[in-house]
Amino acid sequence: MESFKDQNKDLYELKAQKRVVIRKGKKVKKFVCPDKGYDLEKPGSKKCVKVSASKQLKKEKRARKSAKKAKAKKAMASLKRKKSMKKRKMIHKKFRKEGFLTYADFITDDVNECWDTHVQRGYKMKGGKRVPNCVPRNEEETKRDYKKEYANYHSKPEQRANRSKRVLARRKLEKEGRVQKGDGKDVDHKDGNPQNNSNGNLRVMSANKNRGRDNNKWRK
Repeated sequence: MESFKDQNKDLYELKAQKRVVIRKGKKVKKFVCPDKGYDLEKPGSKKCVKVSASKQLKKEKRARKSAKKAKAKKAMASLKRKKSMKKRKMIHKKFRKEGFLTYADFITDDVNECWDTHVQRGYKMKGGKRVPNCVPRNEEETKRDYKKEYANYHSKPEQRANRSKRVLARRKLEKEGRVQKGDGKDVDHKDGNPQNNSNGNLRVMSANKNRGRDNNKWRK
C-alpha cells in the first residue's frame, strides 16, 4: 500500500525552474525552487522537495548571516579608506607647516627646463621620452625662410628627382611591412645616393639618429 506521501507527490515535490540570478555581481542561470518551503533535492537538480520548518528557518538564518557579514565587510573597507585619506591629509598639512615642499609644489607650468642661453619651443621625443625642445636664443630670433630655401635649392631638377626616389624607396619598404606611417623611422641609403634604391642599399633607422648625424661626410 502506498503511503500518503507517495499518493500526493505533487504536494511534496515541485519542478525546479531555471532563472537568471545574481552571483558575485554576475548574471548566471540556475535552477531555483518556485515556492517557499521547498529546496533542491541536490545541487543542480531539476526537482524541489518539501523541507521541514526547522530546515527552512536554518536556511533563512544562514542567508541573513551571510548578508550581514558582507555588509560589515563593505563598511569596514569604507572606514579604512576614510582613515587612509585622513592620514594623508594630516601628513600633507604637517609638511606644509614645517616648511617642507610637497610633490604639488613641483607641478607648475612656469618651470623653464632650458639653459639661460636657450629658450623652449614646444616638446620633442628623445629616447622614447617627451622632453622640452630647447633652441638657442639667436636661432629662435632668426626665423627660417622656407620659400627662399625652396627657390634656391629644393626646386632644382636634381633635388626634385632625388626627393621622388626617396618617396619611392619609402613606399617600397612600406609594402614590405618594414616601416609604416607615424612610426618615427626613416629609410636611409647606405651609400648616400638617393638614386640607388636597390634592396642592399636601403636600411631602416630611427628618425632621431638619421637626422642628427652629419650627412655631408661619406658614410661607412
